[in-house]
Amino acid sequence: MFSFQKVIDEYRDVVKNEKRIAYTGDISIEDIFSKIKDSNTSFGKPRLSDVSFVKGDSIVIGPNRWGDYLIVYKNKTDLCVSVQQEVVFIKDYNKDNNSELDSEESYFDNPGKWFENMFRSIDIYSLYEKVSAFVESYIKDGNAEYENYIYKAGEFFRLNENIDTDSRNYLLTDIDDNIVYDILEKLPSGSFVIYDHLTGDEMLNVERKWNTFLCRYEFNKNDNLYGIFEKESVLSTRFFIMSSIDGEISMRQCKSKAGTYYLVKIKDDIVGIIVNHIVSDVGEPELDTCVIQVKNRKYRPQITALATMIVNNGNLNE
Repeated sequence: MFSFQKVIDEYRDVVKNEKRIAYTGDISIEDIFSKIKDSNTSFGKPRLSDVSFVKGDSIVIGPNRWGDYLIVYKNKTDLCVSVQQEVVFIKDYNKDNNSELDSEESYFDNPGKWFENMFRSIDIYSLYEKVSAFVESYIKDGNAEYENYIYKAGEFFRLNENIDTDSRNYLLTDIDDNIVYDILEKLPSGSFVIYDHLTGDEMLNVERKWNTFLCRYEFNKNDNLYGIFEKESVLSTRFFIMSSIDGEISMRQCKSKAGTYYLVKIKDDIVGIIVNHIVSDVGEPELDTCVIQVKNRKYRPQITALATMIVNNGNLNE
């Protein structure tokens, strides 16, 4: 059933990076702060601050390298969790400077460290999801406890078109430009096969299904059906689900100053992040390529397949 409120909520969540969670009863920002104040993040510890657009104190975490802050605040009817840019502080109490980001590292000097810092900064949006989920749980149960979210490092890969072939094929390379996978297109259009570059073994066979209304792909592994990937609904152009033998795999499109990126989850565990186009910092390159962070190597073929689908099909908006 069509829900106008669902459309509004999705717009706030994905475009404005804001969740509004209705509450009843007497819940204060200080109550929530007491639950998360001792947690550690890549951007320092949470702190109470007075920001210009909120009446009363807010919980603030950040900033990341692009000046994004995670803010939890309260209005008359909702508890709000958002990622805000260009925040004006009336007073910033107990500002914590123990950020783990190295904003001075240059891509040209150390690409691996540069990617690490970029994905750490993107991770403020993963933290946004974790804090939002906790606030929802706390509203339902005042005894809910916050589980400290710790940034999980991963391996970095690039997905580039293979210019040495006539077809639209791709190469997955590591940070040192070693080829990991060969991705070869096949019919029908939008379908492809992923091969291990060293062994030649088939990792995944992905077939685009054109006889369905919603975007749909069939994943096969060792000639057996691995899972079906499709949009959640016709309204949701930014959330995708795969029912697989490893459980439910979800992919959520988000937007940040770094560009458009996708969180890939197995259940509630983030196993990978895909950035389709990197917007450069001042003095750094603008990388017109797809970059992948794999947090669990077991799912590298699946994450590579999702990245290939994104690059092949214009962010999967078809």
